[in-house]
Amino acid sequence: MELLSLYDYLGHPAGKEFGKLVADYAKIRKTESYLRKISNPGYEGYVNCYSREFLDEFFQTYELIRVFNQNEEEKYKRLIEELNTQLEKGEFQFFDNSDKVF
Repeated sequence: MELLSLYDYLGHPAGKEFGKLVADYAKIRKTESYLRKISNPGYEGYVNCYSREFLDEFFQTYELIRVFNQNEEEKYKRLIEELNTQLEKGEFQFFDNSDKVF
């Protein structure tokens, strides 16, 4: 089985925070990671290594979540813009009188 660090997979450093995100996902998926000791001018220490299949899965999942979050963020921005427009025009109503309970 081919084991890759994030650097091996991406071709550039991923950073500590992103590495933690991958490690957390590996725990959720009950995927083993393997430690590799590295020493270079940019970093000396241990890095987690994973199978290519796991990293492929992680990045597919990560992209879906990223796109979903981006779409949700855009949806909320549109709702806020609409609310601001209604407030500026004096058209916003907090309650619809037809839905009175009492």
